Amino acid sequence: DKSLRKSLEYASGLIKNNDMVLLHDPSRTIFSILQQEKEKGISFSVLVASQDQKKTAIIIHFLQEENIPFQVIPEYLLEHLKDSIDCCFAGAVTANSSQEIIGDAGTNALLTELQSWNIPVYLPITTDKFSLWEAQEKHHTLKTKIKYTQEGKEYEKLIFSHDRYPFTLVTKFITNKGILSPNEFLNLYNKYYKDATEWRNENHV
Repeated sequence: DKSLRKSLEYASGLIKNNDMVLLHDPSRTIFSILQQEKEKGISFSVLVASQDQKKTAIIIHFLQEENIPFQVIPEYLLEHLKDSIDCCFAGAVTANSSQEIIGDAGTNALLTELQSWNIPVYLPITTDKFSLWEAQEKHHTLKTKIKYTQEGKEYEKLIFSHDRYPFTLVTKFITNKGILSPNEFLNLYNKYYKDATEWRNENHV
């Protein structure tokens, strides 16, 4: 994929020797960036902020296969290791017309925390992941109720499929058009959104 290859080229050099890289959600693009930097001889380690058990397991499996040193910590305990984190790579499903990124559940709170600590957040997203229809309030976010039983008592647990968070929680966007600030990324998105006006009118979206 040409767009992905360009994004990987722009991502080169973001990870420095001896960096501690924070990961929260599994992303094939992020995995490719880590592989690329490891192959270049960059020595770094990863801190996994654990969340959903299956998603965390995917990250751990990748790191073990690539022999990248890592540690795992519950995402709500990151405060204790904030001085060790050099950067975070966040994943994205899409960007929408509400100037939001759709990502894994829990990302909003995590990135808000990182911003307060001045830890840079890098988000790889190519232009073919842009949602070019008009975003709806609940678009991309599903709520599920799961029934559990504990000590003979039944209760419901709410599970949300994704988080929605503003472009401004990201320090730099890694795109196939370059490394962009939130404002630059917004301008790029708006250009694609404007160019798709005729398509939206034809398809009533």
